[in-house]
Amino acid sequence: MTQQNDVEMANLDSKTTKKKIKKVEKEVPGFGGRPSPEEKANPLSRLTYWWADSFVWFCFRHVLQIHHLPDLATFDRSSTIVKKMEEQWNLELKKPQPSYTKAAVRAFGPYFAISWIFYAIYAASQFVGPELLSRMVIYVTEVRLMDAGVPGVDVDVNMGYYYAVALFGSAMIGSFCLYQSNMISARVGDWMRSAIVCDVYRKSLRLSNDARASTSPGEIVNLMSNDAQRMVEVFLLINNGVFAPFQIIVCIVLMNRAIGWPTFIGLALMLFMAPLNGVAAKKLTEIRRAMIAYTDARVKTTNEILQAIKIIKLYAWEDSFAKRVLEKRGLEIKYLYKFSYVRAGLIFIVAAVPTMVSVLVFSTYYGYNKTLNAAKIFSALAYLNILRLPLGFLPIIIALVVQLQIATGRIGQFLQNPEIVPLLEPTDPTKPVGVYIDNGRFTWGKKDADKTAGGATGAEQAPAKRGGKKKKGKKQQQAAGGEVASTTPQQQMVGVGGPDVDGSTVTGGSFLSDGEKKEFTLSDITLSCTGPTLTMVVGSVGSGKSSLCQAMLGEMNSIDGSVAVRGKIAYVAQQAWIINASLRDNIVFGSEFDEVKYQRVLQACALERDIELFPQGDLVEIGERGVNLSGGQKQRVSIARAVYNDADIYILDDPLSAVDAHVGKHLFYKTITGILKSKTVILAANQLNYLPFADNVIVMNHGYISERGTYQQIMESKQEFSKQLEAYGIDDTVREQNGGSSTPAESEELTVGVDKNAVVVPPVAVSTKQDSSLVIMEEEKSKPKEKAELKNKDGKLISQEERESGSVSLKIYFKYFESGGLLFFAFVFVLFLFDTGTRTVTDWWLSHWSNEQLTGNDSGLSDVQYLYIYIGIGVGSVLISGARNIFYFTYTVKAGLVLHNQLFKALLRAPMWFFDTTPLGRIINRFTRDLDGIDNLLAPALSQYLVFFTTVVATLIIISIITPFLLVPLAPIIIIYYILQYFYRFTSRELQRLESISRSPIFAHFGETLSGVQTIRAYRQQDINIVSNQTKLDTNNNCYLTLQAMNQWLGLRLDVLGNLVIFFAAVFITVDRGSISLSNIGLSLSYALSITGNLNRATLQGADLETKMNSVERLVHYINGPEEAQQVIETCRPEKEWPQHGQITFDNLVMRYREGLDPVLKGISCNILPQEKIGIVGRTGAGKSSIVLALFRLIEASEGRILIDGKDIAQYGLKDLRRNLSIIPQDAVMFSGTLRDNLDPFQESTDEQLWDLLEKTQLKKVVQEIEGGLLSKVTENGDNWSVGQRQLICLGRALLRKPKILVLDEATASVDSNTDYLIQKTVRENFSDCTILTIAHRLNTIMDSDRIMVMNAGLIEEMDTPHNLLQNQSSLLSWLVEETGAQNAALLRKMAATKSLNVDLLNTPSTPQLGRDQQPENTNNNNIVAPPTDNNNIDNNNNNNNIVAPPPSDNNENNNNDNN
Repeated sequence: MTQQNDVEMANLDSKTTKKKIKKVEKEVPGFGGRPSPEEKANPLSRLTYWWADSFVWFCFRHVLQIHHLPDLATFDRSSTIVKKMEEQWNLELKKPQPSYTKAAVRAFGPYFAISWIFYAIYAASQFVGPELLSRMVIYVTEVRLMDAGVPGVDVDVNMGYYYAVALFGSAMIGSFCLYQSNMISARVGDWMRSAIVCDVYRKSLRLSNDARASTSPGEIVNLMSNDAQRMVEVFLLINNGVFAPFQIIVCIVLMNRAIGWPTFIGLALMLFMAPLNGVAAKKLTEIRRAMIAYTDARVKTTNEILQAIKIIKLYAWEDSFAKRVLEKRGLEIKYLYKFSYVRAGLIFIVAAVPTMVSVLVFSTYYGYNKTLNAAKIFSALAYLNILRLPLGFLPIIIALVVQLQIATGRIGQFLQNPEIVPLLEPTDPTKPVGVYIDNGRFTWGKKDADKTAGGATGAEQAPAKRGGKKKKGKKQQQAAGGEVASTTPQQQMVGVGGPDVDGSTVTGGSFLSDGEKKEFTLSDITLSCTGPTLTMVVGSVGSGKSSLCQAMLGEMNSIDGSVAVRGKIAYVAQQAWIINASLRDNIVFGSEFDEVKYQRVLQACALERDIELFPQGDLVEIGERGVNLSGGQKQRVSIARAVYNDADIYILDDPLSAVDAHVGKHLFYKTITGILKSKTVILAANQLNYLPFADNVIVMNHGYISERGTYQQIMESKQEFSKQLEAYGIDDTVREQNGGSSTPAESEELTVGVDKNAVVVPPVAVSTKQDSSLVIMEEEKSKPKEKAELKNKDGKLISQEERESGSVSLKIYFKYFESGGLLFFAFVFVLFLFDTGTRTVTDWWLSHWSNEQLTGNDSGLSDVQYLYIYIGIGVGSVLISGARNIFYFTYTVKAGLVLHNQLFKALLRAPMWFFDTTPLGRIINRFTRDLDGIDNLLAPALSQYLVFFTTVVATLIIISIITPFLLVPLAPIIIIYYILQYFYRFTSRELQRLESISRSPIFAHFGETLSGVQTIRAYRQQDINIVSNQTKLDTNNNCYLTLQAMNQWLGLRLDVLGNLVIFFAAVFITVDRGSISLSNIGLSLSYALSITGNLNRATLQGADLETKMNSVERLVHYINGPEEAQQVIETCRPEKEWPQHGQITFDNLVMRYREGLDPVLKGISCNILPQEKIGIVGRTGAGKSSIVLALFRLIEASEGRILIDGKDIAQYGLKDLRRNLSIIPQDAVMFSGTLRDNLDPFQESTDEQLWDLLEKTQLKKVVQEIEGGLLSKVTENGDNWSVGQRQLICLGRALLRKPKILVLDEATASVDSNTDYLIQKTVRENFSDCTILTIAHRLNTIMDSDRIMVMNAGLIEEMDTPHNLLQNQSSLLSWLVEETGAQNAALLRKMAATKSLNVDLLNTPSTPQLGRDQQPENTNNNNIVAPPTDNNNIDNNNNNNNIVAPPPSDNNENNNNDNN
């Protein structure tokens, strides 16, 4: 099957856009690097926004890029904003109930108050128009009387022109003030958003572990996206809400002056309806609070699924996890419907009030006066039109203020979460550099966990809560050359660990005894690690090794005792944390670059060859989560970061598990005991073969230090651990090989003064001849340094975020309308037309009625009939408005639901290369900000646009009918209007796109920070990351504030045009004063007065709608994105029992990760027999894991094919393939929920089956002791379980599937040797009839395989039985075996020899107990008997008892010739 590649991704949105941005042939500098033009503009330029003219012209001529923007103004920079907010928030924290809102008011309130002054002037100017309208009608009446010769009437005939100028002037003053007020409001809203983003980011770096356990990353992302965005939305409209009550009061007063007491009838109706606003606001608050909880849950689940997308695809779990997210989305939609219906009801009430008031007031006025005075009626009508705006904004303001209150409350609550306590220095100034813990007790729960019933912190608290009493162990003595300290705590339990965001293993321990619910603890920890020493921490899975490392870092809460650290710390997490930056940046990590030191570090960490293979060397971009690095490379980069940091104390949490044995040996000798020999090193490890080289050994057992001392002391103690060491095959001969030294030979150390050009050769067993491994390394070094040829020459992995060019395609609008239903939308649009039409007809009927009274009723209708028709039209308008709102919001919620579901399903179907090249933050941005925009912001934006647009059209029709002469100036005004908005759209839509694109890096960086917060804190890099966050935020703010300035630029110019319409309307009324009816004068002017606001809002709303549609555009981009092959091919489904045998054939398989990259598998061919156990080994990057990706079709083959039981796997759907295979992956992933969900997401097994499963995986006792058992809670990423326990759970998943083909991909890398043995034993017992492919770093794991496949550079270098391969001393496997050390090499050779006799190693008691007593007495003899090469035809009469493994002896040059 042809591989999907980057070419597809480049074209994937061709169906949804007119064109893609292409590289600009001639780069233009734009305004980049220039100071903010607004900041240096003079007052007149600021008032008129002249400073923006050149920018708009530039945007029209060029496709705007971020680097074209001028610098952000000093007062808008996040550093300035944070400083102001921090001062006020610190004052609030001193109060009993801190309020984030109050702190913000004090920080930004004085500046925001200026906007109130401007808005007050604007609001006042609105009432000048109706007053002059009344005077205009009176003026025309008096002129007519004067022309008729009525005595006593004397009026200036030019007064109409004066009124026209006055109308224009007052409107312009209002316009200037409005846009100054708007810009200040937008700026303060952005300041609030910036303050929240920065405060939440800084707080997330300081959160304590129990606070992190109760706050998921999804919830924190919501605070930074949705809650922070609420500030922007609210402040854009807040002044409309603030001044609405004042405008309403002034309108009522002026109406009373115009028409008298009937005004109060309308006021009574408004007062009657007012409480409904309060009820609706309260209801909106309740619904919003409930809805946010479901939104958080959805985002959290989505984030978790996307992080583990590889595992979900491997297990074919897409349906199960899609169901989880869609269920949460369904609950969210349920509340969104409620929210929308309440909001629709509120809008209906508010929109109906002006119409109901006008009908009631004018009916009452006529009923009382029996006449309709045109001057009074139409000035009152103008006031009612003014009234529509504040009343119309009220529901929107109420809804937004409700959301603002909830948002600030959530943010304030988050900022009050407890923070991690910084590490203290020892009080004794004479103490040397090191780590000091005195009688420490540490917990992952709250500090007062021993005083409370468990100290659980919210729904996400770890499930390690159990009964049982704590037996306090003896206080350990410090074993500085003394006796081996020992504790024998009773009633201890292997527990689950605590939260671990960094991916480090958090292992089990003992539990507090107070109450029924217990928290995991480390107890009675007393130690000091000082000076140039190597302290190794060992123990079984769940013993507390990594928890001890975390306690030293200050990550665990200290209940008792003290922990102090003197010196600079460097930390290497068990699961390497890699940032999306260059390889060099990952290593240097904020330190000053030193070329000599840097090269020395690369040598020590064996990274030179890797860098040679990258197209950009060490400047190659490393993808998010290190996706383009192997597990071993990631860990070596992490170690290199620590070494380069040049710290005093190194805390290394099992860093050697992720690397091959020979690489691990290199790292240990050249780095840990080489370049770091003068440092204090604490190494938690499962590699027991390095124990003899440690100065101190600490043995952890159930959260206690059970043994400690030097290696010699522990061996002499003859306690439990010493027996395990003997079984492992470690004895004093390892030390003797190095002259009895406890450190490696001096020749193997990488000293500080080493030549940076020296060739690094991994240490090998001592030999009198040139060893084969040396030959291999020298050959590799002598090869010309070839770099991979890439089409993608810049070496970039993460693609630049997609961005459309030009206007939002009509197809995007069509997609949105289609999502909610096209017929449904057509019906709703008709309701919008009827709504505007009936409102306009209501006003026209009033004018017609008034005119009939003045001229004499010749229409045949009585005044009462006119009244009833007027009331009927008004009531009809109200009912249509209500129906329109309900149907419209139902439609928009449905559209949002459909788009989300399509997006999520599309992402589940996306190929793995898409996730490798797309940052998670970019995807999550779609599910948070963009989806929130569609759910909550697009609906009102589209609604308001339709209302304003139809109102403007209706207004122009009315004015043109009454004053046809107005069409003459109206034509050029409309042309200029079109040109202005045309120019503006080029600017606004590109700025909106840039704003959306520049937002993603904020979330990507934030997600990266959350996953590596422990590493960041250990290196004390918080400040650098905070600055990075602020820089990304400033880029985003620059786009947003520039967009807002452009909005004001356009608004002011449109207002000039609208005000000209008012001016010309007044002028032509004056010119035509003799023939135009008085009622038409009033109607024409009242509508002319409203056209400025409506025209402006229609245009801005249209632009705003286009920017909001950008969210739909971004979703559609992924909806129409690349897809994997079909999940199920109905016409070609495998048999139910397939595969029946488990035979696998690789036929000339070529595979590359993406188009343009060199193949990682270069035509491999081999046949794996049914039920055969194949071990796969090779150097880092040899292509071991690539075979797995090809087998599961995570990446499609470029050439060749894979056959299972003779069937080409490419012919089947992915679900059919993956469900019939099983894998225990390298990354042990668990999902939040219950343990049962993690084992059996499809609920296909009974509880009895699951308990039986847990017994097989050695977890039954642990789970029985956890509260809830199978239903015990699993936190996000399974952070409350140790990595080893997670791996056992992954083993359980495989057991449930009962496959014919099982793949173990580094499945035992994170467990100790004993657990490794148990896993292998379980696999052999339960998968005896399966074909098993095992990729392993530990050769002990795969030495009992039927055959071993040795991979090298994407090819099968050799493949045969282990024993046969080891007969060839120049084979790659022989070299790998020798790299494990002489003692372990002898054990491996004996395992291979024993396996060659078809002896089950795992069930042979002597095999796991191989120690020094079982070694051959004379390993230098030549009487070695080898079995036949065909392991299926062993002659039982052979001298089996005389078979021993060929030792790595210097006298064994001719082993191949001597055998047999």
